[in-house]
Parts: sequence; structure tokens; C-alpha cells
Amino acid sequence: RYEYAESGDEEKGRVIGQSIESGTVVSKMSEVAVTIGEGTNKVDLTDLSLEEQTGEAAKAILEAQRLRATLVEEHSDTVETGKVLRYEPQKAVPGEEVTLYVSAGPEIVSVPMPEITGMSEENARIVMETIGLQLGERREERSAEVAKGLIIRQDIAPKTETPQGTAVGYTVSTGRETKFMA
Repeated sequence: RYEYAESGDEEKGRVIGQSIESGTVVSKMSEVAVTIGEGTNKVDLTDLSLEEQTGEAAKAILEAQRLRATLVEEHSDTVETGKVLRYEPQKAVPGEEVTLYVSAGPEIVSVPMPEITGMSEENARIVMETIGLQLGERREERSAEVAKGLIIRQDIAPKTETPQGTAVGYTVSTGRETKFMA
């Protein structure tokens, strides 16, 4: 007689047990029960191509397999924002929770904007590049108060959190207006 039991997927359809120990001599027409592996009802998530999907599309695929999905964002420099980076577990039984790790894009680091007014352009460039910022659009303006070649104004206020890589505009003094008398 045949009996069936849950087994590993690799044992599906194979004899995984019997009622009489192997090698035992039995009389003719004795009943021997064999247990056949049914495999599991686990869904192999590697077959679903989840990494090619957006988080929402992957969640819908999992829900169609009667799995629950939780989205967790992680920063990635290589995977497009919103796409699945990875998931856990690799196999799941209907009703189980699957965690989808979705790209939040590259991590953006912010730094406090330094005070560059009163500096020469070269000194300002060094200060800015040291913390990952850049000098941006350069403008010129006459000034009776600020010496020629020094920065009068900056487009982002000092101490403002600024994403690294930002180019910050500034205005440089051309000095006093020169008046000639005849």
C-alpha cells in the first residue's frame, strides 16, 4: 500500500520510507506500506525573476502566489531606484512573509555649507572640494567694502545642509568703482 508524506522537493515522487525495514525477509503476499514523498508546497522564489521587477510588481507576483510581502528600502549605487535588490527567504510556503529589499538609489550625503564670503576663489575652492562641494556659477560685482578678488556672496547660506556634489554659485568683488577726475 502507498502512503504519502511531505518531503524535500528532491524526494518528490520517490520512496522515502517503508513499514518494514530494508533487508527483512517477509512471507509471500505480506503487506508492505511504502511512503512516497510529495515534495513541499513551498514556492521557489528564484523561479519568479523578482530581481527584474519593481518592488510593487514583485509584491503583486508574491501575493498571486498567496505570499505576504514586506518592502524594505536600501541604498544602492548600482540598482535603479524602486527595483528589487534581493529577497528573503529563497523558498516560502503560502501564507509566509517574504521581505523584498528595494533600491532607494544612491545614498546622498549632506554636509553643512561652509562660510566662503571673504575668501579668495582659490581658498573657497579648496574648502568646498575638501567636503565634497564645488564652486558653481561665478558672478562679479563692484564693492566698496570687499576687496577685489574676494567673495562677496554665496547662493547657499552657511550651515545649510547641502548634498555632496552640489555646485554653489557665488559673487566676486571687482573692487571699488574707479572715478577719474580731469
